[in-house]
Amino acid sequence: MNLTPLVRRFFAHRVRTIQSYPEQGEMLQRQVLARLIRQATHTAFGERHDFSSITSYESFAQRVPLNDYESLKTDIDRMRHGESNILWQGKVRWYAKSSGTTNDKSKFIPVSNQGLQQLHYAGGRDSVALYLHHNPESRLFTGKSLILGGKSPTQLRFYHVACRRFERDSQRKCLTLRAPVSRALQARGTLGRF
Repeated sequence: MNLTPLVRRFFAHRVRTIQSYPEQGEMLQRQVLARLIRQATHTAFGERHDFSSITSYESFAQRVPLNDYESLKTDIDRMRHGESNILWQGKVRWYAKSSGTTNDKSKFIPVSNQGLQQLHYAGGRDSVALYLHHNPESRLFTGKSLILGGKSPTQLRFYHVACRRFERDSQRKCLTLRAPVSRALQARGTLGRF
């Protein structure tokens, strides 16, 4: 049973919302900044930079200096040792580990539960919504699916990879390449159906 048409209808409203973003970019960014400042007002970082008196992007830019990882490392270490309300409200339990480029050390990027929900998971849903919108003949929900993310050269074209079968002893797993996916997905990764 192909559930893809039903799922596509479910995502239609989200696609319309995403399509309105280019005309509303600055307004949306200012709204997000204001919400983030409100939520971080009572953190150590927010108190240090007087977030409670910030009323605009301009006052934020005047009050909060540019930071790199090294300037935030002490705060991140405090968070990793269990302290709450340092850079973000509450206790952050997850950290993305990056291969460090400064001082040849790994970096630990705080990932709050809110960030996980509103960025990572929402980004995955948006990727599926846009993919289904730009690939009306897709049968994405008829079998197993895989989303691969990561960086890539800007000229690299992404393809919907249809894998017909997996065989234990076979070296070749994916057999066919289909149409390129939308530009919105190019920045996020590829979608494949097994």
